Amino acid sequence: MSIKNILGVIIVLLGILAGLFIGVWFMLMGGIVQIVEAIKSNPVSTCNLFIGLVRFTFSSVVGWSVGASIVGYGISLLDK
Repeated sequence: MSIKNILGVIIVLLGILAGLFIGVWFMLMGGIVQIVEAIKSNPVSTCNLFIGLVRFTFSSVVGWSVGASIVGYGISLLDK
């Protein structure tokens, strides 16, 4: 197994972890927290509420996009 293959496997694993982190923690959980904070504020912050809803709605798309792009690069490093 060459260094290129090992690096490819590491990048694939990091891509999976990055996709999960960005999709679940940053977008999904961050969106929920932002929605709750926007509703708790007095007066209700509609801009923060909207941005929180957009983050929550597109969390899976962003997570898959980030993960797939990094995993795709890692797969390209692997020998055929």
